[in-house]
Amino acid sequence: MNGTLLNEQPQFAAMGDSALMVTVGDSISYDINKKVHDIISLIKLEDW
Repeated sequence: MNGTLLNEQPQFAAMGDSALMVTVGDSISYDINKKVHDIISLIKLEDW
């Protein structure tokens, strides 16, 4: 992700990451959540 979004919409950047994620879009948020979930699942399998 490049910095153009922050430069074009500084009001969202000032509001924090949650507002930025809403601006980016649900598809990217879903993709990130899925990757994090997969990583956590792998860690749990290794630990247990």
